[in-house]
Amino acid sequence: MLKEFLISLFHSLLWSAIFLALVPYTIVKIFNVNRTENIYTEFTGFLLIFLGSFICLKAMYDLAKEKGTTTFLKRSKRLVKRGIYGRVRNPIYVGVLIILAGVFLLYPSVATFIYIILMFTGLHIWLVKVEEPLLRREFGKEFEEYERDVPRWFCKFNGSS
Repeated sequence: MLKEFLISLFHSLLWSAIFLALVPYTIVKIFNVNRTENIYTEFTGFLLIFLGSFICLKAMYDLAKEKGTTTFLKRSKRLVKRGIYGRVRNPIYVGVLIILAGVFLLYPSVATFIYIILMFTGLHIWLVKVEEPLLRREFGKEFEEYERDVPRWFCKFNGSS
């Protein structure tokens, strides 16, 4: 389990460095975005960044328990439906978007908002056109049932996980 978790963590840290740090930093610098000066907005922004990070780490942990990872280099042998994956199909992507919402609260601008919209659109297209068809081919009816039972983006609070 530790090996799978570390693979997911390394893979996620690499992508996070690009999409959650480098790109937002570049946007802030290019568009000269000032940090918010409202203590409540800052607190909420940091809270969202913490919450999104927690969701991502919880999802990687749940994947690792089932011997899965976040990378295509080492595919899961079974569909992970337990833990947070019993509540939302794409918890890491949800966590990423929550982190970006926190970044937006810290550095509010049209540019950072557009970046969030572009990230959501890109992730959604990736899921619909690449990831979900791959999972349908790989896991067949099991994934189709999972798809029916567990929402793609919004957390399911009723039922068992």
